[in-house]
Amino acid sequence: MPLPVLWRIWRELIIANIRAQSPIAVHVACDADETANTADGRKTLWDLARAHYGFETIMTRHDTAVETAQAALRDNAVAVLPADGIGDWAGRITTESNFRVFGILPQIEQPTKGNAKPHPPQAYLAGDVVLQPSGEDTTLLRVPGHENAAITAAQLEGHTVLYTRPAGSWTLLGIAGMDLFQDTDLALPADQKWAEMDVTCLGAHANALTWK
Repeated sequence: MPLPVLWRIWRELIIANIRAQSPIAVHVACDADETANTADGRKTLWDLARAHYGFETIMTRHDTAVETAQAALRDNAVAVLPADGIGDWAGRITTESNFRVFGILPQIEQPTKGNAKPHPPQAYLAGDVVLQPSGEDTTLLRVPGHENAAITAAQLEGHTVLYTRPAGSWTLLGIAGMDLFQDTDLALPADQKWAEMDVTCLGAHANALTWK
């Protein structure tokens, strides 16, 4: 049986079990076109969230990513936030000590051809969730400046950059591993030289699985 089919079955079983223990509420930022797949074949955020959290989970649409994050904070719920619009909501996360990125969507993806890099996440999951290392993880950092300067700063600190995303006057860096992630307050370890550069941690997530 194809792995994506098994994944969907597994997600429905897991979410049904969680709902039996505690209610789940999910707030989703709307896509520009939430009724059809995107031009490159990727699913909309609503479709990704529904597949991940199951057909019986209560989900609410919001017009903007900021509204989505605010609603999730208010309801102690999960926010599904667009990766392409991180400049709109990243600042909101840095002001909330217990609200952080803890996952990505999709969590399972097709392999890239040749030597192409894996696709960056399409969406981030954020909420008051305690994270534990999975063995294949990425820490998210918001670094001031543009991409080249941010990558250089990370490399000087000895970190491997897995992906980058523009965030206005900032750059989002996906750093391999969870060594930088401090689950208590999202602060960087004291021995990081770039802690003085106003670099902030947005959370961490397990890397997506690749199916063949």
